[in-house]
Amino acid sequence: MCVRIKVSDPSQIRTAMTRDSYDVKEYIATKTLAKKKNSVLAINGDFFKYNDYGYLVRQGVLYRDRADEVHDILLIDDLGNFTVVQKPTDEKVHSTVSKLEEDGRKVINSFNFGPTLVIDGDPLEDINTSIYQGRYKMMRLAIGQLAPLEYAIYFCYGTSDAQEGLSLPNFAEYIAEVTPGVKVAFNLDGGGSTHVVLLGKQLHKNPSGRDISDIIYFCSASDSLGSERAK
Repeated sequence: MCVRIKVSDPSQIRTAMTRDSYDVKEYIATKTLAKKKNSVLAINGDFFKYNDYGYLVRQGVLYRDRADEVHDILLIDDLGNFTVVQKPTDEKVHSTVSKLEEDGRKVINSFNFGPTLVIDGDPLEDINTSIYQGRYKMMRLAIGQLAPLEYAIYFCYGTSDAQEGLSLPNFAEYIAEVTPGVKVAFNLDGGGSTHVVLLGKQLHKNPSGRDISDIIYFCSASDSLGSERAK
């Protein structure tokens, strides 16, 4: 399935973590965190509290600077634009961030998961299938940018036991088919973590319903204008 989103201001795409804390390893239901943040649409993030690698920024605050060369990084800047760093080293990440800053932009949120699935409308041919059971059919979730302030959420149902769902290469092909020309599509935590919540209602079935540590969410324009923007 695919959900398309268009916002009027980049501050309408945000992240939230459990207890609003980087250090507290608490996991809760996506619906609970989505309701707490009064989101219009919310999805699970990258389960960063479970891992200790990556270049991690949330709402403009840098929490971790430890690229591992395995997990691709998605950067979302203050214009709401997506940039990916594939096979990231610290040097590659810092170079990319510096270039954004030279252009007057700032990283507001980042995600350390991947792999990157689609760039400029083309499914990548060298998708790393050695992570997240990439060669097997699984429940999947990804986020993409279609145009300035236009995004898409992609997800499919699947169970590993019944071999339902999509492999990562098949998922990339599906994304390119349903949203031709998508600028960037980036894989996020799937399997039992896969959650898409629209106005408090989950859009798909998920038998395991794993609790999560963080969400990406979209808020209404009135919420955006009525609260402090990410710095």
